[in-house]
Amino acid sequence: MQFPQTVIIGIIRFIFEAFQMTVCVIKVLSYLRYTDADVGTMVCDAFQTGKLPNDNHHILARLPISTYWTTNYDKLIEKSLENNGKICDVKVCCANLTTTLKGRDAVVYKMHGDIDRPEESVLIRDDYESYHHE
Repeated sequence: MQFPQTVIIGIIRFIFEAFQMTVCVIKVLSYLRYTDADVGTMVCDAFQTGKLPNDNHHILARLPISTYWTTNYDKLIEKSLENNGKICDVKVCCANLTTTLKGRDAVVYKMHGDIDRPEESVLIRDDYESYHHE
């Protein structure tokens, strides 16, 4: 049974906000037999909610940390760093590794991708299984 996309987006938001578990979201969508393209689109739609960084993001941004590693697709850590006056150099794919942002205060490595590049994100089981090859 296929559910309306708005219902699925609501489920994604609920699971992620309640448990911060992206893998659980992907399993639910796979169980409901959505295609890889559908999963990518719905995850992107769910993360583009206009959420603001929380206290944890602000604490991390104020610490003397110059390198951040995250599996989150959202831009909350980047927003928090910028809100704290830091220049943030974001690395999402291999091509990003060849350049360095002049004057950067922090580097954010987004291990599973970024909301702006869903086609390159690690979203489904096949993506996780092939991750170490890329």
